[in-house]
Amino acid sequence: MNETDVRETVVRPFLESLGYQHGTQAAIRSEVPLRYDKAFLGRKKPAKDPALGKADYVCEAVGYGRWVVEVKSPSREIGREDVEQAHTYAAHPEIAALYFLVTNGREFNLYMTSRLKAPLLSWAYEEIEDLRSQICGVLEFEAIKKYASRVTPDVGRPLAKGLPSKLEIRGGEVIYGPHESDHPLLQNDVLNDSVAPITEGWVARQEDGRIQAKLRVITATGLARKLNERLGLDRFEFIANAQELSQNHELPTIFKNIQIGEIQEGEIIGVPQTGEIPMPFRISFEVFSEAFGFLEDGVFKGMISFDYNFEFHSPSSNPNPKIAMLVSSVPRTGKLTGSGEFSIRFADS
Repeated sequence: MNETDVRETVVRPFLESLGYQHGTQAAIRSEVPLRYDKAFLGRKKPAKDPALGKADYVCEAVGYGRWVVEVKSPSREIGREDVEQAHTYAAHPEIAALYFLVTNGREFNLYMTSRLKAPLLSWAYEEIEDLRSQICGVLEFEAIKKYASRVTPDVGRPLAKGLPSKLEIRGGEVIYGPHESDHPLLQNDVLNDSVAPITEGWVARQEDGRIQAKLRVITATGLARKLNERLGLDRFEFIANAQELSQNHELPTIFKNIQIGEIQEGEIIGVPQTGEIPMPFRISFEVFSEAFGFLEDGVFKGMISFDYNFEFHSPSSNPNPKIAMLVSSVPRTGKLTGSGEFSIRFADS
């Protein structure tokens, strides 16, 4: 058994047994890279900072917290170097994980990111069921949510020093960088280097103490805009489990969002450069978005990233030969990833 086998036959089933699934509020994300893995936001000369790579899994209790998993080969004993490597990733401002787990499939060592002296919990593979209640009490979605409730501030607390607990968005923009895809049907460079206005929305402290942001982004024109509106991808709802909006570019506030949706087979959809067509097969998707930002001169700004996961389903009826050929010739799943910069101006700033 190698490292890949450990990930897929040991670790992933373990994570799923804790209630984590793709496309849910308790989400599994695999091999998540640090897009800003050198210096962080606002630094002019990032070359001094080492690249930090990626973790095998990030388990998200979306809007509450996350923990990461570093998988090693079963032939390798877990050493201090492995623990420090996982900690470097977990502690990065872009991740800000509560815990990190290092495993070789035989032994599991769980650490609090803020405490490195000794594991919070350790167990062997054979002990998982015997210790499940203790493990679930720390790592399952409700446990992460409960932990977050102990550290979130009181309702009505200002969003930051000198600010109220709610701000209306006056305007802003998203400047998209390069987008990449591994699927032939998703090779579209429309977003690359484009600028999308942020037209409305608000940021407010919620009853549970977290910070919520709702905003509208006009990302395209014509048929592309109609398609985005149909998919609900012109309106976003982000959540941050934060005491306040950061004013430090090296310790940004992290907002997260998951959206899921689908296009039904036969639905009339306006496709850019093609026109309105009936969709020949069903498409389902999930979008995981992260915004890393800080306040500067009354403007909340920073970096944003997008991870789209698509599934192309077989037609339920007999398609014409051309459609059948198209469906059979393309992969059933595809990814589209991208990033950019954003800035938001508030009505009261």
